[in-house]
Amino acid sequence: HHPSTRREEHTMSQIKDDNDLAKAGLLPDDPAEGGEVVSEEVDDDEHPGDEWAEPIPLTDNLQLPGFPTHVLPEGLRDWVQECAKTKQVPEDLPAMVAIGAVGACTGNTARIRVQGDHVEPPNIYLMVALASGARKTAVVAAVRKPLSKRLRKHALESRESVAEGFTRKRIQKRRLERAIDEAAEAPSPEDDEATSRAMCAAKKLQELETQATTRLLADDVTPEKLAQLLCEQKGNCAIIDSDCDLEQIFGGRRSRGSSINMSVVLKAHSGEEILVDRISRESDHVENPCLTLVFVPQPIVVENFINNKEYVHRGLTARFLYSLPQDNLGYRDSVQPAITQNVRARFEAIFERLLERMFGGGGPRSRGAPTELRMDREGLAAYNKFADEVETMLRPDGPLGSEALRPWGSKLAGHMARIAALLHIASWGGLPEAFEQPVALEWVQAAIVISRYCIVHARQVYGLSGLNQQTRDALAVLAWLKRSGITEFARRESHIACRSQCRTIRTLQPALTLLEEHEYIRLLPPAPSSGKPGRRRGPCYAVNPLVHAG
Repeated sequence: HHPSTRREEHTMSQIKDDNDLAKAGLLPDDPAEGGEVVSEEVDDDEHPGDEWAEPIPLTDNLQLPGFPTHVLPEGLRDWVQECAKTKQVPEDLPAMVAIGAVGACTGNTARIRVQGDHVEPPNIYLMVALASGARKTAVVAAVRKPLSKRLRKHALESRESVAEGFTRKRIQKRRLERAIDEAAEAPSPEDDEATSRAMCAAKKLQELETQATTRLLADDVTPEKLAQLLCEQKGNCAIIDSDCDLEQIFGGRRSRGSSINMSVVLKAHSGEEILVDRISRESDHVENPCLTLVFVPQPIVVENFINNKEYVHRGLTARFLYSLPQDNLGYRDSVQPAITQNVRARFEAIFERLLERMFGGGGPRSRGAPTELRMDREGLAAYNKFADEVETMLRPDGPLGSEALRPWGSKLAGHMARIAALLHIASWGGLPEAFEQPVALEWVQAAIVISRYCIVHARQVYGLSGLNQQTRDALAVLAWLKRSGITEFARRESHIACRSQCRTIRTLQPALTLLEEHEYIRLLPPAPSSGKPGRRRGPCYAVNPLVHAG
């Protein structure tokens, strides 16, 4: 006999009254559907075959750790904890966005020389995946606000000098045009003198450097516009957004990731010189690009990004650090206390000082070589030990040894060095002294802890990238079961809870079947007809107690 048949025979033989029907889950759960409202508590002894097997994992699913907020410097840590409490979001979100913002405000004013010729810029590329409605925008806005405020102030301060420089350049262009016309029309004896005046005018125009309006933040931009912004802002630009168009930024929509487009984003990650020639305007030359990308998309966007073969083959996906925090939807409190004024002030001061260092006298300025940070002796020893450990992880049998993860893992040590430098800078509150002191062991160790967090999340991201729709839907239902803690449920209840993932019963049923095959749930015997009008409850399932065990 099929197990479900044996369960039904046993259950029906035990039913003597309505209480037995209720225990078997065969009475309707809504008075409108007929019958009395009775307790649905089910005694495990009433279910045949109540010895559940250990569930078979749907994937190589890893237990994702929460962000290690405790290792952050005080100015960041206190704000992350209060922001998470205020916005009722996982601490992963404000922590990752804040670290990225420190890198954006440091820009190409500094870099960290790890050892020898190994130099890392301070910018990082981040993706934090959260579902719609998880208050992503509120957290991103809380980080962008102090940046935007300071940038507006600098823009106002530099407005006169920007206008003056622009006017001088226009005047010199007119002079050059006139000098060229005169040289072209001059009689032969005066050719040398007229040509000399034209050449002199051209030289003066070339020496005039137009100062762009102070700007650091961008939103949805094309690769061409991004290159222009990097050029105007002396290499510094940041996109910190919760609802951006990744295909537009990476050039996938227009040319499917052509080298002309994607190369700007690829080179800006490592600080490699960018030179983009244009027919209609001057070429964009960025000597020391420093681009920060912090995206907070929905999980499906990250999945599509990871599955884009062009992005994978060009190494774009390997340049990002990933975070897959568990959202708090369904468990949030309507009471939202404000962030303490002292905590907010200390947090915002970090960015104000860094932006003051970046822009100084108003608009973007040339500074020559960036300040170089170095680790102290103990910090460098810790870095080398971790780098050696990561190298062993890249072996075929290692946690980062898969074909998909090896490119990502090969950049992890460098990312760790960048994070260590950013934590060091934040620990000094963004003060100038931060750039005069070595990066201490404390912040190297903290960066190692954060890197280990990123390893687990990256393995999950790359592991989910190849799942079929049935498995993804089953994972969504399983996540709901774990959050709710229920021991039995009707199919329509799971459909309501997971409607964003499984829009119809037809798409939900394969997921339930897969969960049943993997011993996460069992189909309960169908309820007999009561003979009364009303919709029947539909298929019901019992949940393996091991789903809720720890």
